[in-house]
Amino acid sequence: MIFQLGCGHGLPGIFACLEGAATIHFQDFNVEVLQCLTIPNVNSNVPSFQRPALQVTKCDAGTEIHFFAGNWCEIHKLLPYVQNIEKDLNVSTGKVLDAQCDIILMAETVYSIFALPHLYELIKKCITPSHGVAYMAAKKHYF
Repeated sequence: MIFQLGCGHGLPGIFACLEGAATIHFQDFNVEVLQCLTIPNVNSNVPSFQRPALQVTKCDAGTEIHFFAGNWCEIHKLLPYVQNIEKDLNVSTGKVLDAQCDIILMAETVYSIFALPHLYELIKKCITPSHGVAYMAAKKHYF
């Protein structure tokens, strides 16, 4: 599963979809960004994907696509895979299992140093501990 944080136009997630990802979650702080940028871009670039609203869909290639709006402090509560996994305990350790996000993508997502602790906590809650990886692209200087 791939999770694109602060997706904006959603280009990394769209590329992953075109390359055969099974599940992609697009997240942005503002629902308007998803409605006005992300979903139209997915509609235009992913064959057989047409959706007017923020709900789960599958395109012909089999990719399951989700859209989520909210801040990094609370968004994990909306993600279905986190909700299901948090209910299950690891029998051997008695600990709550972590989410199973194989890849987290981010590009130009951090605009404030104060947001970094929330981003870090979200990544910890969502990434697969054994093999998950996060890719972040950012500018060195903002003007």
